[in-house]
Amino acid sequence: MSVAFLNDTTVTNFINDTKIFDDCVKESFKKLDTDNDGFLNMNELRVGFRSHPLEFELMDPVDDLSEVVCHKFQVEKSGGIDEEEFKSVIRDILLAMAQGIGNFPLQVALQQDSFLMKAVELEKAREQK
Repeated sequence: MSVAFLNDTTVTNFINDTKIFDDCVKESFKKLDTDNDGFLNMNELRVGFRSHPLEFELMDPVDDLSEVVCHKFQVEKSGGIDEEEFKSVIRDILLAMAQGIGNFPLQVALQQDSFLMKAVELEKAREQK
């Protein structure tokens, strides 16, 4: 874990950098797709929302979040969500977090490979240029 400062701009700039954001989502999707079928089923989503690198430990209860996502994408019928749908979910969750954080710097403890840590790292890299 690392401690970092971030605000809504940190998160939205990360999402808007489509190359970096897409690469991060792709990497995370591959880690979570344990059966390598190209879809995340309910169990894989639950595990993902509870584990590194997604940072949803602060969200309670995780099972409800998994159920909402599965219902939205009709996982029961389709067998799971694909990478594009997963990217949409992650984008929506990160935008909601950004809105909640607001424009004031917030000090947070982040997991090293989390989406929010990647947002902070992108911001630092841009500042160094």
